[in-house]
Amino acid sequence: MKKKFYEEASVLYEKGIFELLNMGTMFALKVEADTYYCVVEDNSIFMYKNARGFESWLELIDQEDEVSDLRALELEYMKYGLSVSFTDLEDLSKYEIKELKQLEIDYREMDQIPRFRHHEELSLPFRIKDEDFGAINSLIVTLNDILENNYNLFDEEKKLLEEDEEFFEEEELDDSINMASIDENNFVMWSKEELPDEFERYPAPSLNEREASKYRRIFSNNKEWHFHLFIIPNANESKSHVFPIAGVLYIDESKKILTYNLARDYDKYCDDFLVDILETIDDIGRPDTINVATDRAESLISTFCDQLDIKVNRLDSFEETDNMEVQLIKNYNY
Repeated sequence: MKKKFYEEASVLYEKGIFELLNMGTMFALKVEADTYYCVVEDNSIFMYKNARGFESWLELIDQEDEVSDLRALELEYMKYGLSVSFTDLEDLSKYEIKELKQLEIDYREMDQIPRFRHHEELSLPFRIKDEDFGAINSLIVTLNDILENNYNLFDEEKKLLEEDEEFFEEEELDDSINMASIDENNFVMWSKEELPDEFERYPAPSLNEREASKYRRIFSNNKEWHFHLFIIPNANESKSHVFPIAGVLYIDESKKILTYNLARDYDKYCDDFLVDILETIDDIGRPDTINVATDRAESLISTFCDQLDIKVNRLDSFEETDNMEVQLIKNYNY
């Protein structure tokens, strides 16, 4: 089955699928109980899975034109879904070459070689799983239908990107999207569907009123703290394909680190880090303000900060947090 995907994807590339579907074109694909929001990217199509994946795409586009390399890396590793991309032979790994040989694919005759990937949050992309084959097959059937029958659905004014590849603002997106579904005879039916409702991406832990009352009574030290959550990329040539997420709390003026934590289970991690922050407040008092730079960090602390009368300030720049992040990545081994 996988050999068929390589061959059919290669034919789509040769027929000019990326000449018809410009970068930024978007459509949805219904596959059983799942919906994939497919976005044409640079020589690839990313299939953002369900509302959770769609929100990871919104976060990716909801950035200023230029972000730091670290921030770009973090956003890339928070994608959720599947992808089909095309690459040069010299960019393939030895494992990919081995697989192509095992499938008896004449890859040296291909102009661009298909690459199928499964994406999960906090992980390197890896080869698609058996359960992903149905979605990939549906994508290939849909792309063939677009090329042969329904290319008019994707004319110039229906793109989501400008010619210079700058993103529209999130609020400029239409409320509806072209949705493809496929019947048992591989016939593609198109309809207009609404975009998904907002997905609650990040946990927002809170305190019960008894705990909140206790911490409100602790004196304020009139300090500003910084709180930052970030992904640690492959430090020290780690062979792990799963990246830990780190949190650091530090005093603004002195850069003194108050607490630091690291975990691979993000949901559990949020509750654990809340305990760390409360222990710090026990030790040195409540800050006047906690500065954050990302939606993830803001969500984690906003509810209980409101309970404790601590202001949360959203920074306009990542410069401060990026500097701290670089320092910690250099000094931390995992």
